[in-house]
Amino acid sequence: MASAECLKLICDGDIEIVKIKEDLYDAAVDVFITSFMKYENVSIACDLCESEETYKEMEQLLRTILKDNISLGARDVKTKQLVAICINKFVNPSANLTLDELFETFQTENLKTVGNYLNTVECTFDICKEWRIDCFIELNFLSTRPEHMRRGLALALTEYLIEYARKLKEGSAKELQDLPEHLRDQRPKAITSTFTSIFSQKVGEKLGFETLYEVDHACFTFRGKTFAEKIDYSVHKRSRFAALAL
Repeated sequence: MASAECLKLICDGDIEIVKIKEDLYDAAVDVFITSFMKYENVSIACDLCESEETYKEMEQLLRTILKDNISLGARDVKTKQLVAICINKFVNPSANLTLDELFETFQTENLKTVGNYLNTVECTFDICKEWRIDCFIELNFLSTRPEHMRRGLALALTEYLIEYARKLKEGSAKELQDLPEHLRDQRPKAITSTFTSIFSQKVGEKLGFETLYEVDHACFTFRGKTFAEKIDYSVHKRSRFAALAL
């Protein structure tokens, strides 16, 4: 039976989409560490699983983003295990709603490299200027536990995010009251994401995301090796910054 927190049932009723609130933070961290950090291409290229320090900085990043209260999870109805995550954040540079200051505090070479990578991929195309918008939602992390892959969970979560973001744009009172007070005046005009694999890129393509910038993984290096040398470059050749107007 679906829980009271269920937003939508998927996978023939076996999985429910839920908002990731504070009681699910630890579960989201577990999916993030065991699935995203272990298998995502930039995480692999930058050795994010190599030390306690990188784990701490990545967990700090995740928990900071979760505080916006717009992240979603896919949860098994029977076991109540969180099996996939869609982690999202409001971005509005004019209101100082960015992750720039947080990235400046990171000390590991790994996270500094990630920050430089993101600055290139996400900032080469200035979406605020080019699309004439002030606020958008950034889909930061999309990940599924390996044993639950190939069930369409990433697609379903992203599809629900689009529906939810449109309600926020319209100023839905029901949705706004769940936000932290300092975010209730934000009206997102788009959703952006940096897709680092062909799988996430296919999700974006199916849902109508527009490619704004692409860059080859061979263009980035960490400790003398290109990202292309450390990942399955034959499959995942480039990163893509994409967006969907709401």
